[in-house]
Amino acid sequence: MTNLKWFSWMLVLCCLIALSMGCSRVDERERNTKKPNPTPDIGVEDVQDLQDTPALPDTDGPIDADCLSNADCSATRAVCDPLPSQCVVCLFDEHCGDQARCRNRVCEPVLECKNSLDCVALSSHPICDSVQKTCVACELGVDCIGNADCVDNQCQPWVACTNSLDCEADEVCDNARGRCVGCTNDFDCLDGASCVDNQCKTVLSCNSDRECTPHGLLCDRNVNQCTRCTTHNDCPALYHCSEGDCMLDVCAPGQTQCSGATGRLTCNAVGNDYGAFEGCPLDQICVQVGAAASCVDEQQPDPTCATHCTNSNTCFGATAYCFEGCCAECALTADCGTGFECLMGSCEALAGCPGNSRIVISDEAGIGFGLRPIGQKSSKTVTISNCSRATALRVSAIGLNNGTDQTFSIETASLPANFPAQPIDVQAGSSMDFILSYEPISEQLDTAELIIASDDSARAVVTVPVSGRGSDTDCPLAVGRGRVDNGTSFFAQDFTVRPLQTIELNGLQSSPTVVGYEWTILSRPPGSQAILSPSGAVVAPRLFLDLAGTYRIELIVYNADGVASCESSIVTIVAVPDEEIHIQLTWTAPAVPTPAQGRGTDLDLHYLHPLGRWNVGPYDVFWQNRRANWGSASEPSIASLDLDDLYGIGPENVNHSKPQNGMEYTVGVYYFHDNGFGPADAIVRVYVHGLLKLETPARRLTSTGFFWRAATIAWPAETVTAQTEVRFGFP
Repeated sequence: MTNLKWFSWMLVLCCLIALSMGCSRVDERERNTKKPNPTPDIGVEDVQDLQDTPALPDTDGPIDADCLSNADCSATRAVCDPLPSQCVVCLFDEHCGDQARCRNRVCEPVLECKNSLDCVALSSHPICDSVQKTCVACELGVDCIGNADCVDNQCQPWVACTNSLDCEADEVCDNARGRCVGCTNDFDCLDGASCVDNQCKTVLSCNSDRECTPHGLLCDRNVNQCTRCTTHNDCPALYHCSEGDCMLDVCAPGQTQCSGATGRLTCNAVGNDYGAFEGCPLDQICVQVGAAASCVDEQQPDPTCATHCTNSNTCFGATAYCFEGCCAECALTADCGTGFECLMGSCEALAGCPGNSRIVISDEAGIGFGLRPIGQKSSKTVTISNCSRATALRVSAIGLNNGTDQTFSIETASLPANFPAQPIDVQAGSSMDFILSYEPISEQLDTAELIIASDDSARAVVTVPVSGRGSDTDCPLAVGRGRVDNGTSFFAQDFTVRPLQTIELNGLQSSPTVVGYEWTILSRPPGSQAILSPSGAVVAPRLFLDLAGTYRIELIVYNADGVASCESSIVTIVAVPDEEIHIQLTWTAPAVPTPAQGRGTDLDLHYLHPLGRWNVGPYDVFWQNRRANWGSASEPSIASLDLDDLYGIGPENVNHSKPQNGMEYTVGVYYFHDNGFGPADAIVRVYVHGLLKLETPARRLTSTGFFWRAATIAWPAETVTAQTEVRFGFP
């Protein structure tokens, strides 16, 4: 160890000499980025064009040439880095043209992406960054090959070790992490040096500059330590002083950057951060062009109505109904024709609903019981769903046109006690269940018709064929269970978990000899798109709980003779948020009834602290500021965005643990990009201590740039209030 310390001490002396000559390594801060709009698919030819762009400087790294200004580097198409007085390829993104960015003083090509499939042609940047929407080397450590960490979208390799003999002479083994590092504690460093972030750092104490200037440093008398700088003036142009070191500027003083669509930020005089916010006039939006942000006239439609009203008596013609204070095409679904419903004052087709009707019945083509044991009652769950996005479905009658043997029956206990005297209202996007039974008396084929009546204008009465056949074979027993897919919890039939977890279902306990499995999702929370994976025909499918709420999954099993289980087994899962506040955003777009990766609309959930501005961190939690501590280190108040959905495939969720007393938080929804698909209808749900406090009606956002102030949450009163203001741009 003595030799090691002597060797390390010599290295420190060499570094100090180099430091006095201005040859230190300077860490560059990543510059502010803005989420780009989704772009069309880019092919291999586009990638090649990007890599071969003539304006892109040589990206082989710093150019070994001394300089005093950019003029000294013009022959090499580079710029002068004034701190080491050395020519480099770039310092800022502006030095790389529109199709590249500056990283570690090297120009890297920029390829916009929707997902990593758009990045496969760039072997050095195979991952799509979920925030920046550009191809990068990595986003997480698992994206790197071998032993490496992902730091600033770059893979930083490390050496694995079991002890320090596996490491270089100036390194030790961090046994807890199994990797070689510079140090694990101060004893690994030379006298006078401390272990900071696994690196030995020498701190020179001082009372006067005389003790520091021989090392090319200055004395910071506030901390009595030698540092590179004490004021910004101690650093060369393009650099500022930060914690005793000269750091490359984040932006050029006076440079502007859009902050959402409503205004811009201006780089401060030092160049170390964007400062003052300047809002655009109400009829303008902010547009970023290169390094400049400008307020320009917005061309989006005005969200306010053309004709205001207090009742329909003042509305005429094509807009003959008063809806939320504006003359509109409709106020209720009854105002629209068959196959249409009223959404935010407009009559729109029931997109994605069968036959343009609201009512959907499970196994509508035919409810088949298959083979069932003679003399034993078997049952099946029938689900009635409401496909509408806005209008409740009223079910007035459920009956059977049975055969002469009366082998089929509806279990009245599975229906509300006062039905049919009191019709059943199935809310938009929701469903109801009842039990249909079958008790064969012979081996003959039995048939019947299930008849369901409702107020659906397209299909007021739906008739579903029912069939079954008796068998002298006993039916198998269906036993369905589930657990969180981590292997640590026990299987159960009814259980409660947190949302955003994957559930492993299992039918192995079914008996005696089972050869077929039929899992069916009977119900899921409104707006959920959860599906069984890989299918419902396997013994142990999985289910991702994308929303808070109740999930009911039915299992029917079959034996080798094709006889189904007499009774189905139903697994009930209740997903309950464990944070004090849980907020969900779901949405649909009429033009995209079945969104998919790369095809859909992009709405963003925002959660604002009373001290904040929309679309600006740290007091607005959204896709660009996903986590914030609005409290203190000792009493944290953590708000975080769990998911950022780009195409309307799944929800966006914000959680807030330990909200602060005396605060009123605000929930907002911003239409980031319609991708040419037009309007989207958003729904916000707010849970407090796991209980649903607010579910808003669907709110129409016309196109890109519209904003909805959706709700306020007062704490600690736990009062959640719906809001209806829709406008263009952020307030």
